[in-house]
Amino acid sequence: MVEQATENRRVPSSNLGPGILEKPLMHFSTSIDDGDRAFNNADSFAESFDSAWKKVVEEHSSNAPLTTAKKIDRALDLIKDHPFFIESPTKAKEVANFRIRLLKLT
Repeated sequence: MVEQATENRRVPSSNLGPGILEKPLMHFSTSIDDGDRAFNNADSFAESFDSAWKKVVEEHSSNAPLTTAKKIDRALDLIKDHPFFIESPTKAKEVANFRIRLLKLT
């Protein structure tokens, strides 16, 4: 039985061991500066935008106030490397504006 379990670990289809991967796994994400994983979808973008928005608000709370449009532009600039923004900048801006209205962040 021990020999069989040892031998089966080398067989990818065995349910007794992890198997061997011959091909590397595909990556559908990229890393953002703060270490979060960013996926090419609107939900991941919304999370990144919310975080960037908070940073912009904190930076400019004591300085001269910015318009909402300027804050959005600044937040988008912080996450310009997000895969969703790169692939669909128009949709990303729509998501950003929707988040502002939805969460009443103006």
